[in-house]
Amino acid sequence: MSEERPTYCEERHLAALDAIRDMGVCNMFQASPHLQSCFPDLDEHRAGIILCYWIAEGHKRNATT
Repeated sequence: MSEERPTYCEERHLAALDAIRDMGVCNMFQASPHLQSCFPDLDEHRAGIILCYWIAEGHKRNATT
C-alpha cells in the first residue's frame, strides 16, 4: 500500500532527507529537527509527516536512484 504524498511535501524536502541519511548525521527516526533546520518554514508537525512519508516511500526512491 502506498502512502499519499502530502501536498506540502516538496522534492527538495525528500532530497534533503536523502542527504541527511547519506551523511549519517543521525538516526533517521530522529531526522525531523534536521529537516526543520534546513527548511525553517516547516513546523514540527509537517516535518514529522514528511519524514514519515519519506520512510514509508524510501524503498521506491532508492530503487530508482
